[in-house]
Amino acid sequence: MKHILLFFLLLLMNTAAYAQMGKTKAELLALYGKEKVMKESEGRPGYTGILFRVDSSSFLQATFNADVAVMLSFIHTDMYLSEQQYSSYINQNLPGFTPQQSCILGNKTFLLNADNTVLVVQNHRQDSTDFPITGLIMVTDPAIIKSMADKIEEYCQ
Repeated sequence: MKHILLFFLLLLMNTAAYAQMGKTKAELLALYGKEKVMKESEGRPGYTGILFRVDSSSFLQATFNADVAVMLSFIHTDMYLSEQQYSSYINQNLPGFTPQQSCILGNKTFLLNADNTVLVVQNHRQDSTDFPITGLIMVTDPAIIKSMADKIEEYCQ
């Protein structure tokens, strides 16, 4: 019983890092402390990115537009994300997300919802398109989704 409780505590700590979509820079700085990197995106004027160290082996990169998190990238440096962790992260940040379109390009799987308002990118190991995955990106910004959706349509017809 003790091990089960410890497992759920660790799972909650990991999923808490993902419940950040839509939060402001100030809220994330208050949660994680000092940022590692903060810069304006060269390719997307007006967007900034911050890399936060969540724990000794996990990082959260948040991309902001008008001070609101519109893209999250979650990276584990010493382990892969299981299908269960993936589902937890999606449910925390994108409740009700149902992919209607998918495309595999190289070691990435792109998933779009029906009205193209949410994009999820799964980064796979080089030799696989299954779980576990090496990283996860969630996007709710219309401009970023549009640019990526155009590429998906071009390459995945």
